[in-house]
Amino acid sequence: MKVVGGRNNPVTMKVMGRRNNPSAFIITVSGNSLSPGTFFGSSSGTTVTLKPGAYSVSASRFSGYTTGYSSECYGIARGGVSMKCTVTNQ
Repeated sequence: MKVVGGRNNPVTMKVMGRRNNPSAFIITVSGNSLSPGTFFGSSSGTTVTLKPGAYSVSASRFSGYTTGYSSECYGIARGGVSMKCTVTNQ
């Protein structure tokens, strides 16, 4: 994700050892004036731009998968600081 004024860093999605591809999962980002807020998972990443403030990332759930989030998938966004959130379903 990128906070306005920062570098582009994507939200990435990894699906391990299962039948679904990353695009089978819907990623939702909550935060301040963000774009896009909802998108399909992608192993190459999706750049999200948001303004400073609290934010979080969540993924749709499928039976049989356990979802994990890297430490930069939630917190306080600060102007000019890039974050990289990785969501893993396995």
